[in-house]
Amino acid sequence: GAGKTHMLRYLCAWLQAELCVLDIHGGTTEEDIEGIFRQANTIVEEKKAAQVFVFLDEVNTCAHMDLICEAICHRSLHGKIVNKKIKILAAANPHRRRTKELDAQGLTYKAPEKAAREADPLRDLVYRVHPIPASLREFLFDFGGLPPDTELQYIKSMAASQYPTTSLAVRATISRMMQKAMSFVREAE
Repeated sequence: GAGKTHMLRYLCAWLQAELCVLDIHGGTTEEDIEGIFRQANTIVEEKKAAQVFVFLDEVNTCAHMDLICEAICHRSLHGKIVNKKIKILAAANPHRRRTKELDAQGLTYKAPEKAAREADPLRDLVYRVHPIPASLREFLFDFGGLPPDTELQYIKSMAASQYPTTSLAVRATISRMMQKAMSFVREAE
């Protein structure tokens, strides 16, 4: 959405480092998290790069915040120390409540309000996220958003790298459409 992975790929290329990305979601398992660190460790052991960045995107969308906290705060996984050449970066979704009621489409069952909240405590959130543990809060930074003109320039840069053989006019149209789509999503939240 905002281009975090794109920016990190650029940064790693500039630093001559490797980047391992794990896009976390509700179905992410502990094995997935362990796997991205195994991948990074293999790169270090095979001397493919002097340093490796592991990027854990949307860390608070899965049920394994304990393992993620251990990796970030203690630099270990299940008590095993993470190699010092592996740098850990993470992004989280905001813990914001919806301002509007969800519109249900199709066949739905509307549970009584109290029962619905007890059955799904995340239903009123803009993103289905788990709270950030206190031990991880000192590592959080809110970078805010970009001004519209800067956002468009950034989107144009991403479009140019993804579609290098496409005409400038088509890329400009794609960029404007992406900016409008992102603006719509922000307003709808």
